[in-house]
Amino acid sequence: MLNFNRITFDPNVMGGKACIRGMRVTVGTVVGLVASGYTNTEILNAYPYLEEDIRQSLSYAAWRVQEIEIPLNFYELLIDMNLPPEWVNVFVDNELHVVHWRDIGDSRASDNIIMAWIRENNYVVFTRDLDFGTLLATTDVHGPSVIQVRAKDVMPQTLGNLLVRIINQHESALESGVLLTVTEDRVRLRDLLFRSEDM
Repeated sequence: MLNFNRITFDPNVMGGKACIRGMRVTVGTVVGLVASGYTNTEILNAYPYLEEDIRQSLSYAAWRVQEIEIPLNFYELLIDMNLPPEWVNVFVDNELHVVHWRDIGDSRASDNIIMAWIRENNYVVFTRDLDFGTLLATTDVHGPSVIQVRAKDVMPQTLGNLLVRIINQHESALESGVLLTVTEDRVRLRDLLFRSEDM
C-alpha cells in the first residue's frame, strides 16, 4: 500500500471505515463532496480541520479502485469437534464455506492428523484447542491459519455475529496464515512469523 499517512482505520471509529487522521470523517465523505461538485475551498470552509486531507482522500480512492475483488474461496473453514455443530449454520448463513470435523474425520483424531488434513485441503481451523497455536509455533510453518476462541460461552448464539465480523474483517490475513485468538472482548492477531497485534 502507498503511504497514506493521513488515512486511518479503527474498528471503533465509523465501523472501521477509512477515516481522516482518526476523526469521525470518512474518506467516502470527502470523495462524495468532491463528486458532488464542491470545490476544495468550499469543503475546507465546511470542514476547516481537514487541512491537506482532500488530496490524500482522492489519492486513496484512486488507489482502491485499481484493486480487483477476488471471491473468498481460497480457503474453507473447518470447525473442530470441541465446538458445537450449530456453528456450521452460522457460517453458511453468512456465505462462508464450512465443514464440521465430525462430518469428515475421526472424532478421536490427534491434533497432528487434523493439522495435516487442514494443510492438505487448504482449510482454516476454528477451534477451542490451544494446542494448534503451539503446533504452529514449534513447526515453524506459514499455515494453515487458526482461529482460536477463548471464551467461557462458545455457543454460536453468543459469539456468532462477532466471529463472522472478525472473519470478514481479517479475510486477507487468514488467507496468508495467522493465529487469530478471540475472547469476549479482544481479538489478538499473530501472523505465522509470530508478530502479534491486539485489536
